[in-house]
Amino acid sequence: MSFWAVSDLTDDELGAVYHLQFSDKGALTRAHVYYEDIAGIEGARWYVVAVLVFVAGAVLSTATLAFLSIGRFVARGVARFAAGMRASHD
Repeated sequence: MSFWAVSDLTDDELGAVYHLQFSDKGALTRAHVYYEDIAGIEGARWYVVAVLVFVAGAVLSTATLAFLSIGRFVARGVARFAAGMRASHD
């Protein structure tokens, strides 16, 4: 059985994460402590920021692709219209 716990931030904005493993009889078999540095964005976790950045990138790339695709078809239509106008005046 495993147990995870996260402490409050310390003065230097490090959050301690404790990972404890117990045997079936309840004896502690392994203890591991590491620190997450979340300086700069108070209370944010890396996975929350990663999801937000991924979603923003996906939306921006989709909008860019749509804009470029639509612009290509519009440019073709304008070129055909202009060629038709020139042909009718000649």
